[in-house]
Amino acid sequence: KTKLFYFGIKRKEAFFTDIPPVSDELIERVIRHREVELQGVVKVDLTKLARDYLNLNRARELFRRFANLLPRENGKLLEIGSGFGSLIAYSLKWEGIEAYGIEPDQKRVEICRDLLEEFNLPTDRISRSVGEAIPLPSNSVDLICSFTVFEHVQNPQRVLEESVRVLKPGGHLYFSFPNYGSWWEGHYAILWIPYLPKWVAKLYVRLLGRNPAFLDHLQLINYRNLKQWIEELDEKVETLGLGQDIWEKRLRTLAFSEWAQLGRLKKWTGILHRLGLIEILIRVGRRLHWETPFILVLRKPLLDN
Repeated sequence: KTKLFYFGIKRKEAFFTDIPPVSDELIERVIRHREVELQGVVKVDLTKLARDYLNLNRARELFRRFANLLPRENGKLLEIGSGFGSLIAYSLKWEGIEAYGIEPDQKRVEICRDLLEEFNLPTDRISRSVGEAIPLPSNSVDLICSFTVFEHVQNPQRVLEESVRVLKPGGHLYFSFPNYGSWWEGHYAILWIPYLPKWVAKLYVRLLGRNPAFLDHLQLINYRNLKQWIEELDEKVETLGLGQDIWEKRLRTLAFSEWAQLGRLKKWTGILHRLGLIEILIRVGRRLHWETPFILVLRKPLLDN
């Protein structure tokens, strides 16, 4: 069986090592890039968002979520939708992982590579590509991860199929993405109405004074279609979880970070705590699959001897 690690000495040191900030020039480039993409979508300081995107301490926090799914030695990681490259940079520099990323946006690819260069890392670890056509051979990667990207792809089912193809037998997929059958929309940082059709969703965000055009870039994924996509993979994967336990723990403890716009979600959750409604919310949400985000963890079975 594949040996798993989480609290190895090297990993412990990495968790508590101070990570220097990136250059102001890169932060300014991210701000300019996001000003165009998020116009009329967010109502927070774009400088804070840019610093969060490029913060390698945040990347360290993300890495810890799936670290126990990587083999002890010679683990190979692929991130689908590398954004501005912070997770790949952290994984290479502080974890010694053979890490690669794909990103479809050319400007983001350029920022990713410049970030890697700032830390004296190989810039060819980021390639311009999409999850529907991963430029890697079959059975070549130990873990494929993605954070708030799966809802942006053109063909979610194809992305899952490609990911399973690229995974080694015994390898894992770890995707975190919004649940549009739940009550929170993280891009706009607004309360959501579960299972809204997209045309109704556009009216809803317009009423809130936001730009509805951003919804054209989103797949409004919910439990029903996610379950269907997983079932269509037949016996190619084993489903280990959708994130329900993590969602319940976060609701009960408020133990989640405030990166990007999550501070607003923590504020609403705190109000529910004060009203004594958390356990009711969890009981109903467990039945109706309100967990958000989805944290989809799949495992590709080992080959039969």
